[in-house]
Amino acid sequence: MLYILLGPDDYSKKQYISALVNPVRDDDVGKLASTRTSPNLSSPASSTAFSNGVKDKGADLVVYYQDDEMPNISRLTETDLFSRAKVFVFDGIMPELGSKIDDCIASKNAIIISLDSLDKRKKENKDLLARKDIETKEFPLPHGMELNKWIEKRVGDLGGKISKPAINELAVRLGRDNAKEIKVAGKVISTEEIYNLWQVESEIQKLMAFAQDRQIEMEDVVELVSENLEIDVFEIINAIGEGKKQQAADLIQKFIKTDVSSDEKSSIIQLNALLSEQMRSLAITQDFIKSRISDAEIVKRTGWKSGRVYIMKKIAGRLSPQKVIQTLPKLEALDGELKTSQTPPRVLLDMILAQIF
Repeated sequence: MLYILLGPDDYSKKQYISALVNPVRDDDVGKLASTRTSPNLSSPASSTAFSNGVKDKGADLVVYYQDDEMPNISRLTETDLFSRAKVFVFDGIMPELGSKIDDCIASKNAIIISLDSLDKRKKENKDLLARKDIETKEFPLPHGMELNKWIEKRVGDLGGKISKPAINELAVRLGRDNAKEIKVAGKVISTEEIYNLWQVESEIQKLMAFAQDRQIEMEDVVELVSENLEIDVFEIINAIGEGKKQQAADLIQKFIKTDVSSDEKSSIIQLNALLSEQMRSLAITQDFIKSRISDAEIVKRTGWKSGRVYIMKKIAGRLSPQKVIQTLPKLEALDGELKTSQTPPRVLLDMILAQIF
């Protein structure tokens, strides 16, 4: 059977894939976060985290990423001597199925293509999505007040309780109201959320552990959950990596204005610290990717959450390692100048950005 999973909600995609091969348990969600392991996942030993549920049904799991060598399509439809089904996942890749597409659809193996989006203007994609014998499912992130409902349901599913004010405060701090509008010819055609459900899950788990058996209140959220400014930092890093100087400058200005609790100098120092931290994390992540280190091992070595590993890998693929290494000493120099120089902080920041670009 052939499945096409579209949309940015990787959290729910992982649950859906797990449900195809094994009933989902709450403790499986964390395991599923570690599926983005080393690029070569064709060996069962290296895909253990993603295949825990698969083996219960006698199936083997193989996951392919963008840097992998693609298999011969005939491999997707074959079974072993014991006729065990296989589950193939193409994460972020559209494989060339060509004339073998009907064989893939008829196969007892599950062939899953997971993409953020598919250009529906192309005829071949339109034809593909129109086929009734292909299971196609959209995975958008909850938008607006839908996030509140998702939080309430997830807390309930985990056996917890949370007040309405706490739900709303958590949603706001995660960036519910900061979605970006994608416009074409002045018309909004889609929205892009600044959060992901791995983050929401992480914050819920943290709040439940803090509240223990009592209801989560708004005061708990205020005390434990920071406003989601880090996503803006990721966007700035992306703009730097893609050479978009004006976009980076606009995002920096937005960050400084958002941080109303500090003066400009303090805000720029904070921004520089966040940029430096994320650039170092990206450098580490890129080294892990180069060394083909599994997600489970990255979590063990760094102490990061599985959702953070996923985010770092996604961003690391957009920036060249050379750009990351070149930017780090410039941010370090900016930190020193900000703390010792009498030059206006914004001038120093502009000077560093000029060097970066």
